Amino acid sequence: MLLLLGFCYVLALSHAVQGGSWASFSFKVDAPWWIFLQGLLIIQCIRWSRGLIGPYQPVHTRVGAYYARLWVGSLLFFLALQKSVGLIIALAFGNVTRNFNAYTLLLSTLDDLLLFSLVGNAYLLWQYLQDYHDLQQKALTAEKLAVQHQYQSLKKQLDPHFLFNNLNVLSQLIEEDSHRAGRFLHKLSNLYRYTLHHQTGHLVRVADELTLAQDYLFLINERFDNGFRLVMPPAPYPADRYVPCFSVQNLVENAVKHNVGTPDAPLLITIGQPTPDELTVENERRPGPVRRSSGTARKVECIGIGLQNLRKQYAILSDRSIQIEQTDSHFRVTLPLLAIAAYEHSTD
Repeated sequence: MLLLLGFCYVLALSHAVQGGSWASFSFKVDAPWWIFLQGLLIIQCIRWSRGLIGPYQPVHTRVGAYYARLWVGSLLFFLALQKSVGLIIALAFGNVTRNFNAYTLLLSTLDDLLLFSLVGNAYLLWQYLQDYHDLQQKALTAEKLAVQHQYQSLKKQLDPHFLFNNLNVLSQLIEEDSHRAGRFLHKLSNLYRYTLHHQTGHLVRVADELTLAQDYLFLINERFDNGFRLVMPPAPYPADRYVPCFSVQNLVENAVKHNVGTPDAPLLITIGQPTPDELTVENERRPGPVRRSSGTARKVECIGIGLQNLRKQYAILSDRSIQIEQTDSHFRVTLPLLAIAAYEHSTD
């Protein structure tokens, strides 16, 4: 603000000495403040335009096209406000003819354009540097999350505890029921294949993540005598909506890890789609002693860490965030569904 005020004083002084001699020097004390107010109006017009256009998204818009739209929109806002205020003042003092003839209107418009070019371009340059810095920070954060996600996926592939538990179940099923053993082996191989395919942390289609959640809970129910029940949203699932990889499975895993289910009273885990752009994962709350692994090597030591990582992923991928609701009887997480077609080829 001080820099803008100093610039306004310099601009007012330059107008005051336009005559070329000290005899023609005429400086009005209030002139810099009127210019300062116009400068503030220019900045506010840019903010209004940015609010209408939205923040810069490199996936959807080129930087030049975005800032050109922002410049034109802000200029039109500013000129419209300037002329509207000028017309109101002219009507109040009865000098519309003098202030709004073709000559004076042209000169005032050129003055407004010059002032906008000086103040507006400087502010837009500052805004561009801010956007560039934010994008750089998001890129660094995304890289860290991708590395962390890849590491967690690698743990899931290699954890002997997870493999040992499921091989024990498979061994028992082979002796008891070869058909069930075949289904169990098929689901287990699907889970590992999914992990290998998505270990770099890409977004995945909603349908793929829901299938993973079903396969995961199938394995869990074979180990814990159908102590958990999964209710799925009706198909077909939206083909053009995405979620972070393992997000739904992680929420189902947390429900299994932190609650108790029995064959007589299975824990209900409900996946729903209240709107086309949202997916909810809700489970009953039946806290019990921590007596088992969640069933995967990618287990989370604290549920808060998994949800925090999920929040960070959405902060990078979207301007929407996950919603967490907890009562004495239920725990629900709402995931925004992302419409980013650019990820489709990376997940095929």
